[in-house]
Amino acid sequence: MRVYISADIEGVNGVVAYEQADPSGPLYQRAVDWMVQEVNAVVEGCLAAGALEVVVNDSHNRMLNLPVDRLHPAARLLTGPGKPFSMVEGLDRGFAAALFVGYHAKIGTQRAVHDHTFSASLFHDVRLNGISVGEFGLNAAFAGWHGVPVVLVSGDEAVCEEARTLVPDITAVSVKRGVSRYAALCLPFQESLQQLQTAARKAVKEAQQRQPLRLEGPYELVCEFQKTEQADKAERIRGTDRTGAFTVAFTDADFSTVYRVFIDMMRAAAQ
Repeated sequence: MRVYISADIEGVNGVVAYEQADPSGPLYQRAVDWMVQEVNAVVEGCLAAGALEVVVNDSHNRMLNLPVDRLHPAARLLTGPGKPFSMVEGLDRGFAAALFVGYHAKIGTQRAVHDHTFSASLFHDVRLNGISVGEFGLNAAFAGWHGVPVVLVSGDEAVCEEARTLVPDITAVSVKRGVSRYAALCLPFQESLQQLQTAARKAVKEAQQRQPLRLEGPYELVCEFQKTEQADKAERIRGTDRTGAFTVAFTDADFSTVYRVFIDMMRAAAQ
């Protein structure tokens, strides 16, 4: 059994401040240490459930966070910037389950630590088939397109609730409760690691009974940008449609194409 892990940092226990999530920040290395421990706890749970291969995709910022020499020795690390499918690079039908670790809520969520959707400076909202989605929703839909269920999500209470609205049977591990965008009440760290390991084991064992997130095609993606100049750049991507001063849309019957165009629009708008 092959298992896929997408690992972000903003949802990791103890991570609350911008200086912790920014690779140039003075508190970043300590946050990475916590991130490694959470990912390794989840890997342990996957192995205990019978996983024969675990692939970990480093999904934060430029995706150069997880040190390969500190990752669980049984896990394979997918690392580095410029991945065509970003946070879900390498995820395909060959995996029995996907787990999203250290995730955060979508942009505009109250009392959510570091709420944003891929980039807080780019997007005001992202809608998929009329549903406002964040990183969890987009990535879970990509997994579902490949028939892979997302069986676990971890982060703050807000992202756990967001995930449950889309995937009701998901195992959600809340390691902290947001007080504001940059503050949270955190679980004792060792307790959170134990919860992650136990939850991952249970979720992977039950993977065959879990349902992938399957949306009806064709898939309409609408990106609402923060600035008109960002939409100006995004609409240059072939096949997109400028639907408003801040909005650019794209529709296709193949969700992997939709996801790839989303990443291309994001990268174009950021230039």
